[in-house]
Amino acid sequence: MEQVIQFIKRFPTLPSHYCRKDSKLLYLEPGLSLSKMYTMYTEDTAINHKHVSKKIFDKIFHSLDLSFNNPRKDQCDTCVAYKQGSVDSVSFQEHIEMKDRARHSKALDKELAAENDMLKVATMDMQQLLLGPKSFASAVYYKRKLSVYNFTLYDFKSKDVFCYLWHEGQGGLDSDEFASIIVDFLLSVPDNVESVIFWSDGCTYQNRNANLSSAIKYMFVNNLKPTLKEVHQKYLTRGHTQMEADSVHAAIETNS
Repeated sequence: MEQVIQFIKRFPTLPSHYCRKDSKLLYLEPGLSLSKMYTMYTEDTAINHKHVSKKIFDKIFHSLDLSFNNPRKDQCDTCVAYKQGSVDSVSFQEHIEMKDRARHSKALDKELAAENDMLKVATMDMQQLLLGPKSFASAVYYKRKLSVYNFTLYDFKSKDVFCYLWHEGQGGLDSDEFASIIVDFLLSVPDNVESVIFWSDGCTYQNRNANLSSAIKYMFVNNLKPTLKEVHQKYLTRGHTQMEADSVHAAIETNS
């Protein structure tokens, strides 16, 4: 059993980048599966012909708080809990109404942006972790790959997409990185734009923190963008944060 545990621990693991601090699960890179790992395990132990059965291997794997599937950010804990009978109907209805209000408000902002050249409305979202280099060679799975991050902003009116890409050697996933990105975007808007509205998922370290507020305030106090008068941040309801940037991320993942 210890031999199996040590074999499994040879594979690099990654935490979820989504806002699930209560989760103890670590995730193995995409492309791996239990069947593939077991095949590699039997090849690794072929010399002494001592290996456990697939059933035992699977059982040991599941005892280690590991998973292959990083949780999707659009999984709603409240909706799932309601289906399981853990949330009462009143609380669930309030949750749905909050979700609908946010969606309606976002749609109205999109219409306003289409009619008003002085207003820019954008969504911003973090793509799931990218790993490089991409390879299906068995030996590569044991190697620690480079973590690559992509934070995307999508302009409603122009449909322009802005992808801010960096790797772990250049920076991490702290609020400072995201504050720098968002301020850079604000500084780049055309001079005719006086108001910007951001829609996001409310993930604390990305878009809902004191560092970001301070960075935007610094921009205004020091008159770094004189033509910009106001910035508004609005948030979708947790569990229902699907945004236009998601289609950009899907295209990247499909073609990479």
